[in-house]
Amino acid sequence: MEARSLFHPAPPAPSAPTAATGPLHALKSPVDLAKIGPLIERTRLRRRVVVRKLCDLQALPSGRLSANERALIGDLLVNLLADCDGDLQREAAERLCALAETPAPLIHALSINETTALVLAERAAALPDWAYSVAAEANGIEVRRRLAARSDMPTAVADQLVGYGQLDVLQALAANEDAKLSPRAVDALVARSRLDADLQRPLLNRRELTPAQGFAMFWWLPPEGRKVVLNRFSVDRKIVQEALGDSFDASSNADAEDGGLRGLDPGVDQVLSLIERRTSPRRDGMSVDWSVIALNAQRARRSWSPEAGGEEIATLARLCGLEPGAAERIIADRHGQSLAVFAKAYGLPRTAFQSIIESPTGAGDAFSEPVKADLTALFDGLSRDYAVTALRYWSWSREAGQAGLSDADRAERLYQSLGGV
Repeated sequence: MEARSLFHPAPPAPSAPTAATGPLHALKSPVDLAKIGPLIERTRLRRRVVVRKLCDLQALPSGRLSANERALIGDLLVNLLADCDGDLQREAAERLCALAETPAPLIHALSINETTALVLAERAAALPDWAYSVAAEANGIEVRRRLAARSDMPTAVADQLVGYGQLDVLQALAANEDAKLSPRAVDALVARSRLDADLQRPLLNRRELTPAQGFAMFWWLPPEGRKVVLNRFSVDRKIVQEALGDSFDASSNADAEDGGLRGLDPGVDQVLSLIERRTSPRRDGMSVDWSVIALNAQRARRSWSPEAGGEEIATLARLCGLEPGAAERIIADRHGQSLAVFAKAYGLPRTAFQSIIESPTGAGDAFSEPVKADLTALFDGLSRDYAVTALRYWSWSREAGQAGLSDADRAERLYQSLGGV
């Protein structure tokens, strides 16, 4: 007959023993029923003593127990704990969770029972990777939250926890700086941070967050979070530009016999566009003056509303070589930091930038004086090369097999692929 375990729990015990079952079968008269209470207590005490002694035996060093003996003790505990009350299960788990040689079947049984899994998740010195996965799958949000807070959380199990989509678990995982998150898990957390602001600050502190992911988050962060992104992901493209100098020449040399390579490999063109040296937009082979960009930016901002402004946005996007969606996000930005990046990237002077932020949108959105002062200070502190890099991250097309994110779409798809809701 198959042994009962925590994986196959025993049916619930009757609310009160009867005279026909168990150790009380000899009690037949009404007078004998008065002995049931003390007998039950003695039975519980005997079970507690047996469980404690088996836990003591399980704790013996390897020189005192063979592997087979340890496995036998583990099997006995699995069967006994299945019928124990929660207090005894908790006590046994607390004594067993510190052991280095607990048999796998016993760990499995403790992992799938919520009472004991809570103890393991919070107090076990170490667990095999599969035990984390089993405990996360078999139990509810509180066990998962405690697992997410563990410093030794396996990366694969972190992916599993992200897939459940439970906010308390995601917050614990994002705040756990000792856990190592996969790019897929970070992508999913970035996407979820659009809806759950409590995830934003922990994510910005994570070492795994890449510039592409940070610039994707930028659009739904508050002003302070945006400043963190702009300060943290400052990057010098010089070493990459020098290494790929010949590739830039091959792409742009229209006088070559083959007429240049631009347009023949969109993937390479997209990569080179992110790091090319040129900062001024060009139209019909001629540089576009900053004053033209400033004028069109003001027009686009004044005309923009959720229902209108598409034509001016499209004109600005063509003029600047921007992806239209990125141009609209910049012009309609209610916080304004992206406008500072835009103006610095295209070489607008301070006065031209201030003219842009003085212009309300067609929807009536305008910046207060303190906000305009903060935006001007941000504009003054940005380097042009870095502003160009940020701008091209935002405009980088998702059509080119990128390694990072140009917006949140890829993060959202990965979040859904992990089972997020």
